[in-house]
Amino acid sequence: MKDVLQFPTKQGRPVKWDFTIFLQFHVTYIYTAAKMPSTHESSTGRSSTHQTFPAAVSRVSPLWMIVIVWAGSNLLLLALQALGFGVGFNVRPLGEDRQMIRLMANYPGLEFHGQFWATLESRNPLAPWWYQAFSPLIFLLPEGLYLLRKLVDLFLAASVYLLVDRISRARLPKFAFACGVLVLFWNYSGYVEQILWIPLTALGLSILSVYFYCRYLDSGRATADYLVISLLLFFVALATYSIQCGVPIAVFLLGLFRRQETTGGWRFSTTVCGAIKDTVFFGILFVLFIQIWITTSVPMNGFFHLDPGLFLNRFLRSISNLGWHYDTTYLIRSLNQHWPLWLVVASVGVGAILFYWLFTVFAGKVATPPIAGLSVPYLDLVLVLGVFCALVAPTVLLETTTATWFPGSRSRMVQQGFQPVVYLSVLFLLTEYLFRRTGRRVEYVRNGGIALLCALALVFGLEYNRALSEQSMFERKLETGLKEILPSIGKPTHFVVKMKGIKMGVWYSGTAVSMPSLFAETAYNFNAVWLDPVYEGEPKGPKPVTFGSDEQGIYSPESGGWIPYQDVVFLEFDGQKVTRLTSIGQKTFSGYGALYARGKPFAPGF
Repeated sequence: MKDVLQFPTKQGRPVKWDFTIFLQFHVTYIYTAAKMPSTHESSTGRSSTHQTFPAAVSRVSPLWMIVIVWAGSNLLLLALQALGFGVGFNVRPLGEDRQMIRLMANYPGLEFHGQFWATLESRNPLAPWWYQAFSPLIFLLPEGLYLLRKLVDLFLAASVYLLVDRISRARLPKFAFACGVLVLFWNYSGYVEQILWIPLTALGLSILSVYFYCRYLDSGRATADYLVISLLLFFVALATYSIQCGVPIAVFLLGLFRRQETTGGWRFSTTVCGAIKDTVFFGILFVLFIQIWITTSVPMNGFFHLDPGLFLNRFLRSISNLGWHYDTTYLIRSLNQHWPLWLVVASVGVGAILFYWLFTVFAGKVATPPIAGLSVPYLDLVLVLGVFCALVAPTVLLETTTATWFPGSRSRMVQQGFQPVVYLSVLFLLTEYLFRRTGRRVEYVRNGGIALLCALALVFGLEYNRALSEQSMFERKLETGLKEILPSIGKPTHFVVKMKGIKMGVWYSGTAVSMPSLFAETAYNFNAVWLDPVYEGEPKGPKPVTFGSDEQGIYSPESGGWIPYQDVVFLEFDGQKVTRLTSIGQKTFSGYGALYARGKPFAPGF
């Protein structure tokens, strides 16, 4: 969370706001503005305004507590890294991350944006601008992109907290605070890349758009500034990640069901007309964006074709992945493989105790207003759930009506901001129903449930970080070994690497076509380099690495053609060290994914 708006100077460079200034000014503004007197309250004396100052300071503290928890979690990672537990901040760009990094390196300045639109994708026009805005951090350290991902965690958590607290009118302080904290730790998925920071930033902007619309409603639709800010944030979110188009649905729900806390009468027809009118503004903005997008995009050959016939077959699977993603199941299996049971139990137990203490302290600082004998207002919780479901509804629609994106493939982009709210809503509603007659005991159960969820998310996040760190270490050793044998490249070069004892899938970036070569391009900062990994096991695909005659050379799937032997470097990598192959015969690659279609051994001559 560093920049939300960028203002171009005459030189064309964006002026970027420092993260600390953003946090100190903007968040404080949001909260102090929440306590500003309304139109009829502004006529009261200065003494009344002075009396609200302690309340305003108290309202700031939950957000700062989220910041402290975020900082504490990062300090924990640093400590575990220093102790050698295989986790920490040594996470480098992996897989698709390198596509944007290579584009920024090859095309500095404004040319980068045109190349992004022409070569990578033509549906998220503001995405490259975000990369360029944060390029100083990305290129500051090899781990810069991971640091940026951590900042996005904080931005998303703060956005979720602000919206939940605003929808509930601060009547659910513990629930809002728990949502923010849980979002911080819910930062795992099936993606090893940090490329998710763009969709999550767009989700956070959508959430803030709805937040400012709530403020517009709470002003009695009198403060038009809030509506303008909401529209601008929606447009930025939509142009950053085009699937983030659920804000109009959320606006309609809030306009229809969020009643003003006044003594005046309420008319259904007036409420419906107001909700429709507000939604139309957002809908027009969405339609205009789609029209511009269609006009400027190249033909996609049915890439975005919607097929309603797929809906019935895919709808339930898409919904189930929003509630429990299959990535989480794989993560639990990985946790079982790499963590002893006693360590999992101990980590969850210690984490639960610490989080229970945190929420007990929070409950002592913030008193929940009594509501007609209930410990939580049902309608507020249901409305919160409805709003977040509205924000992810386009994701479900996309997964259930397109052949390109199957169920679960796009819900990864929103699960960090959606699933914690769903789980905590269910927890609060169930405890209210089951323990409503037991008085204070319900708070113990809630605190325990929140603490357990946060502790599990913390452990899952550590395992996810371990996998990222492991992949980064694997690639660091491979890169070091390559450069020890060939320190620099000045001409087109092909690497064929025998992955000794390594099966397909161990190296994440080595599974998809072109990703191994992209790894080599990034390592050498040179475009004319290709890398074909040959894994243990049977050859994969119709055209694997093939050793042909001296005249043919070797077939390279990465380059899609036959390469002369003198242009190829043959290596072997066992996960620790890279060695050069000086003689290659039929037995050299026996049992590996390569075909040997020649009669005699040969000595590489690169």
